[in-house]
Amino acid sequence: MTAASAWRHLMPVAGILLGPGIWAVNMELGQILAYPECSGGFRFSTLATFLGAALALLGAFLSYRASGFRGGKGGPSAFVGSVCALLGSIFAFALLLQGGATLVLTGCER
Repeated sequence: MTAASAWRHLMPVAGILLGPGIWAVNMELGQILAYPECSGGFRFSTLATFLGAALALLGAFLSYRASGFRGGKGGPSAFVGSVCALLGSIFAFALLLQGGATLVLTGCER
């Protein structure tokens, strides 16, 4: 199996691989970066959250494009790709909500 065919097989599930993975990493970064950000300076958690949301949306887009779901025709792979695209979008939305929270809260609240 070549690298190109391996990527072709992973594209339909990119939304469910990238979305939850990035969300989990972002949750951990939110716990770790709160202490350094409290002392002032640049908010890395805000940057990481919005970058993660963009990557989750990219995974959802790749899943949608790979599904081949156009006009109601397609098989099980089209369904899997569409569901993965939907789940990737949901995790991107959760990341956007967390990004909004990082804009409002400073990390110093206790």
